[in-house]
Amino acid sequence: MQEQPETETSRTTFYEVLVRATPRFFVTPALITVNVAYFVAAVFQGVSPVQPEMRELIDLGAIYGPFVLEGEWWRLASANFVHIGFLHLAFNMWCLWSLGNAAERMFGNLTFLLIYLFSGIGGSLASLAWHPSIVSAGASGAIFGVAGALVSMLYFGHILVPREVVRQMLASLGFFVGFNLLMGSVLPGIDNAGHLGGLVAGLGLGAALHRSLPSGRRPLHRFLIVPATLLLFVALARMAVERATDNPELLAENAKRLATEGKKTEALQMLEKAVALSPDSAPLLNDLGASYLDAGRTEDAIASFERAVALDPQLYEPQRNLAVALALAGRREEASEAFRIARQMEPQDVSLYVVSSELLMEAGRTDEAVSVLEEALNWEPESARVSSQMGLVRLRRGETALALDFLRKAAEIEPEDPEHHNRLALGLSRAREGDCGLEAIEKALALRPDAPHLLDSLGTVRLARGQVGEAVAAYRRALELAPDQAVFRFNLSVALSRQGALAESEKERAEALRMDPKIAIPADGEPII
Repeated sequence: MQEQPETETSRTTFYEVLVRATPRFFVTPALITVNVAYFVAAVFQGVSPVQPEMRELIDLGAIYGPFVLEGEWWRLASANFVHIGFLHLAFNMWCLWSLGNAAERMFGNLTFLLIYLFSGIGGSLASLAWHPSIVSAGASGAIFGVAGALVSMLYFGHILVPREVVRQMLASLGFFVGFNLLMGSVLPGIDNAGHLGGLVAGLGLGAALHRSLPSGRRPLHRFLIVPATLLLFVALARMAVERATDNPELLAENAKRLATEGKKTEALQMLEKAVALSPDSAPLLNDLGASYLDAGRTEDAIASFERAVALDPQLYEPQRNLAVALALAGRREEASEAFRIARQMEPQDVSLYVVSSELLMEAGRTDEAVSVLEEALNWEPESARVSSQMGLVRLRRGETALALDFLRKAAEIEPEDPEHHNRLALGLSRAREGDCGLEAIEKALALRPDAPHLLDSLGTVRLARGQVGEAVAAYRRALELAPDQAVFRFNLSVALSRQGALAESEKERAEALRMDPKIAIPADGEPII
């Protein structure tokens, strides 16, 4: 760069040089138009103009490692036209206009466009290589490339530039680079890897493609710089692939996607690989445990959750999942203790109280179950789920009047939930209000026809009304749909006994006890609720 003192004449002469070098200035406005138009089109499609969802950004073409590495390499370019809200777009377009005004005329229209596009791709590659598991979007990588190219042009180019122009351009470049890098270092969600990748790509492309002004000649050594710049792109791409291959977070993201697609075996294998790469990650161990649980490998799930809890006792999700897994494994005492700890960590999560009360009720500890649910009602007095569970526990304790109050409340709060009507029907049958009980269970079956447990309840309601034949038919239908349910089989034995089919009744009762030796048989000879 050749520098000259600032005068009005030199300033005019410099502008004339730029205009003669590139008479038409249209690429920068066109790029801004495309960016704004794409943003407006997305907003008209329902995307938030302030804070778009991650799923929406991915659909619009943002970088997302799992998709890019599976062949969607076009995202490296498309991501440069996707913006995360209006402010993100406005700031980037202001910077593009400020820098593009000089860069397009210095480099020429086509060269400037190539610098912009390839710098954007360079920024995308750097972003992918640095953190392949996050969603990244925006034109800032390309704009950083334009800034880098201008620096190379000012340094290598043989042009007469007035001091004031140099100061203005360097101030603008310094502000843009410094401000964005500073914000990226202190604020979450800003992709400095993409900024730096675009800047380095722009520096290389600017050094390779700069020209002398006003002659317009380009240097011969560009034939050395261009291959070097291309090698930089290849190195970034290779780094991205290598880092992604052994990146536990990316493997976990891929596993979640595979699970949603129904490929649960592949998802489980990917999570096992992720945990092998990062064995001390409590979140990964929790994800692996959830995958084991979904696959029916309960003991493996318990082991994973226990390791996660040991690594980070403050994490709520592994503690809650451990309690659930222990409950599924039939380890009721351990599950109750695990739920107690989870309730201390998140006392407002009423689902914990409900599951805890179920375990306590199954263990015959109904007093404790009532206490747990009373605590839950302190947090959420209008919770239909808690009220319904309290009604069921009271029913087991023989407190029919109290039970009906809670069950009616649950059905009133959530009239579209068949479970509330189901439990109310059982409570009404216990209270010898058979007609109302039949009406409630029919409401439940209207909401969920052929649900096995609702058919079992229908049998119990029919039996309470003295309709033994209809009760036997309902129990048999429930067993056809769910033959492995010991409770259904026991209830059928009760109905058969009242029908006088004693031999068949004993056979069904024996089979129910064989299926579940710990089944809680009511002392009054009634069906199990």
